Amino acid sequence: MWQSRGRRVEDGTVTFDVATRRTSGLSATVIAPWEGHTGYLTTVAWRYNGEQVGDTVTLEEAVTKKRASACWEGTRRRDVTIPLVVEEVEVDGVHERVPGSIAFVPTTQSWLGPMREVWDGVLGSQDVNLCR
Repeated sequence: MWQSRGRRVEDGTVTFDVATRRTSGLSATVIAPWEGHTGYLTTVAWRYNGEQVGDTVTLEEAVTKKRASACWEGTRRRDVTIPLVVEEVEVDGVHERVPGSIAFVPTTQSWLGPMREVWDGVLGSQDVNLCR
């Protein structure tokens, strides 16, 4: 298993250099400054249920979803740019409703299973994401 060090977003952009061989099964988590005590790490949804590779996903659609994949199929390309949407949403926290985040790709990417349950489109992880 491989893990990169975290990066800070500056001017809406963050860059990771990842060897192509490490992109298969890649998952990504985000921590936003507004997040309350959620008890999990917000995880990027690479694909929501009912969507196909290349489909556009809006925030309004994402919050209606019930299942998502945390696992990107990866790429063989040397350079790739993948836009992410990260928005503040209210979630059930450890003790009460708190500010949380939803994170997803606005254009559905190739993905690996499993599809996991999400709550109002929010995918959270408390452990390593295992991909098939």
